[in-house]
Amino acid sequence: LWPLFFHSLTKEYIFSLCFARVISFCPLRSGLSYKQARCSWPKGYIDTSGLIQLEFTFKYDNPVFQAIWEEIEDLIQQGRFRTINFVEQEINSYEGKQDFLKKWIKKWKKSFIYPTDAECFNAAIPIVNEEYDSGFFDPKKQAEGIEEADPYLIAYCKVHNFTLITNESKTRPNRIPGVALKNGVKCIDIYDFLKERELKMERRKKQ
Repeated sequence: LWPLFFHSLTKEYIFSLCFARVISFCPLRSGLSYKQARCSWPKGYIDTSGLIQLEFTFKYDNPVFQAIWEEIEDLIQQGRFRTINFVEQEINSYEGKQDFLKKWIKKWKKSFIYPTDAECFNAAIPIVNEEYDSGFFDPKKQAEGIEEADPYLIAYCKVHNFTLITNESKTRPNRIPGVALKNGVKCIDIYDFLKERELKMERRKKQ
């Protein structure tokens, strides 16, 4: 999953999005400063691709992005930024060298990971049936009988009226945004999330 995601991003794409839409509380020596305008935001659930994009684009140990992670961790503590146990399992099943997300999820698990309840399992059944042959599921996982997080995440957001955050394609009907739309679930990417939180970069005014 990680290699496929990295391959889909270009340096120009990452650069333009990082510096057009990102903020941090910390003033920089270059003369730039940032500010954050708080706003109310409903509960959101993030999928595996969204977490990978978040970590890959906005490195946790980079002080420029400190405010983004502070904002997310504040929302986690408020119960307004979450994911489900299936997403945790997908992250933990990754066998590559990148282990930041595993450690970060473990740190915040108590407030961040929510179990998939019976109502959501029931709501996921028609999604699975509808999308079984649409290309929504990974054929290899289907053949091995491995369940994927996506239908349960969409079902969870549908049942509980939450926003779904994902990095999957918005133009392909058999990806999360398209399937979420069919099921009445609001779906945004991480940059939409930053905009909805009114996180933005501003130059420091000269004295």
